[in-house]
Amino acid sequence: MKKIICILLSTAVLLCLFGCSSKSGEVAPASQSQSSGSVSAEDQPSQEAEPEVKEEETVFELQRGTWDESRKNFINEVTGLKVTITVSDTFMASTDEELAANFLGDSSIDLASWTAEDLKTQISIPELELVDPFRGSNIRVIYENLKAENAVGVGEYAYLDAVLAGLRQNHEDISFQEVYDLELSSHTYKAIDVSYSSSDYVVQQTLAVRDLGDYMTIVIFTDLNDRENFDHMILLFNQ
Repeated sequence: MKKIICILLSTAVLLCLFGCSSKSGEVAPASQSQSSGSVSAEDQPSQEAEPEVKEEETVFELQRGTWDESRKNFINEVTGLKVTITVSDTFMASTDEELAANFLGDSSIDLASWTAEDLKTQISIPELELVDPFRGSNIRVIYENLKAENAVGVGEYAYLDAVLAGLRQNHEDISFQEVYDLELSSHTYKAIDVSYSSSDYVVQQTLAVRDLGDYMTIVIFTDLNDRENFDHMILLFNQ
């Protein structure tokens, strides 16, 4: 998790072009435990009981999503993430080379060659970046491999808390709202709105996270001086 927070913070220097970072929330709720009852010896049937069949644990196998030939429609069938950019929109999808440069600092990394097995060894996995140069805003999606960071089960609230703590170290004027539910591509994310100053801009951001077990999906919406543009950005995921 330390690496993803470092990535989110380091990208703040790009705010003069577009802007990027994260936001956070509150104390993680206590995890709930489940207990199962057992049948007493008196209640068991006299005949020999059949052996119990245990269901195999579902393993989440992350795969990166794909764009169609027009680069207007994106889908990740594994996570259910969908984005549709209409012709009238000014957003542009970054290439894999740009993703590798912006997220990983090395444009020579071939993201397209990463298989499901390869993804298990990565800590930070770039998914997509949408840039609107006219409004000075962007949308970034990244996965953090919690298993690789030994942070499986950290939870959405605790993750947001950690990101907020990192932001506070770099921005004294940071302000944020309470965590709320945000629907993206028919899935519920935990989201928080954050604002802080950087250079000549007031950075408005929304960070949305969704726990996938071994992975955490992070969607970062960044506006410069314009919170009203947020609804327009959300529509890209909910058309």
